[in-house]
Amino acid sequence: MLSRAFAYAGPSSLPALGKLSRSKNPKVRGRAREVAEKIKRETAEPLSITMLGTFEVARGGKTITSGDWRSKKALAVMKYLAAQEEKRLAPREVLMELLWPESTPEAA
Repeated sequence: MLSRAFAYAGPSSLPALGKLSRSKNPKVRGRAREVAEKIKRETAEPLSITMLGTFEVARGGKTITSGDWRSKKALAVMKYLAAQEEKRLAPREVLMELLWPESTPEAA
């Protein structure tokens, strides 16, 4: 039950879990470490996008370089989505036509 409370609190519970992970009780210590690792895995890091000047994306304060992108198309999709108004994202079909005009919808 307590692990659910820590998981619900998310990253703000990591300091308390850190203390519990140094407990003398091995069960408490082990469970605190498990919950902390789960929170770290499941918590999205803040994403920052700079669009004025050079386009830049940073996750958790670390810049994602052009070599980190799986493909130029993935970077193009990110740029396109970042430039859209919050609630006016283009349908998938529009993106497919913009980025893969020569492909069938299944291949795109």
